[in-house]
Amino acid sequence: MNPYDEMLALLRRCHTEANGERLANEMFIIGNNVVRDFLRLKVGLPWVWSDAMGAFYNETDAFVYEGLAFHYSPIRIHARAATAAKIKELLPNGGTVLCYGDGIGFDSCEIAVANPKVHVVSFEPGRASSSFARKLIDDLELASQIQQLSKVEELKPRGFDVLICYDVLEHVPCPMDLIQSFTNYLKPDGNALIAEAFAHVEPTHPTHLLSNLKYACKTISLFRKSGFSFQGMMQPKIQTFKLGTATEPSLRWNLVRQAAAGVRARLRFKYRYGSPEGADLNWVISIKSPVFLTDKAYRCEAAA
Repeated sequence: MNPYDEMLALLRRCHTEANGERLANEMFIIGNNVVRDFLRLKVGLPWVWSDAMGAFYNETDAFVYEGLAFHYSPIRIHARAATAAKIKELLPNGGTVLCYGDGIGFDSCEIAVANPKVHVVSFEPGRASSSFARKLIDDLELASQIQQLSKVEELKPRGFDVLICYDVLEHVPCPMDLIQSFTNYLKPDGNALIAEAFAHVEPTHPTHLLSNLKYACKTISLFRKSGFSFQGMMQPKIQTFKLGTATEPSLRWNLVRQAAAGVRARLRFKYRYGSPEGADLNWVISIKSPVFLTDKAYRCEAAA
């Protein structure tokens, strides 16, 4: 079964409004559905936080399509496997893991399958993504191992051995506040696995905030300010931290490299767009996916 067929079958099992053409467009350009709904719902300027943007996460199911296409990409498949292996290394005898901003549930499910002794909390406030995650968890018969929460008040203080937060920080108006809150969720010697996309302020990601571009490639510094010690890179995008003053590897090369990458990201944005008003989101939805990926083609092929 090809990836499109697999994803479409999964959509039909776990999402009430599965649409093959929307999925095909998302496979062609990741972000297509988010941009389409961002414009349709008249959220406002891209990359600028507002009440409308805050409400957008519960008004659209576009992140289901984005998350599905993203998780089927080779780099994300590798990241999930690496994360599950890291949890096994950190918690060989079991423990509790918090997947903060778990989206459609792929990360929590992979961790649970690979680590049967580990209890996983999947935290996702987005309504459509949370619903998809619940059906996926049930589909894989992991409900006894994965607890699903959607309100911050439900997260147990000092209740987690490991916290995982992938591609969330760039969406929130005050990332430093969120990072500080992580110290309250973790046990005193807890670990955090972090990936962010502060640098990716682009038309395909209108909910990545321009106000956070200044943090691009400064994750190590941000976490150290909140009481974490840097432990190293799990892979090019995922950074590992430990709460407290644990021994750190040499930081000089990492900090220099990240500083240079951050400067490049800010200059790139200034050169390409200049400001939110200079963004053209329409090109993202103007290109249709190849006809062989559409739901119509899928139905004809299946009928044949």
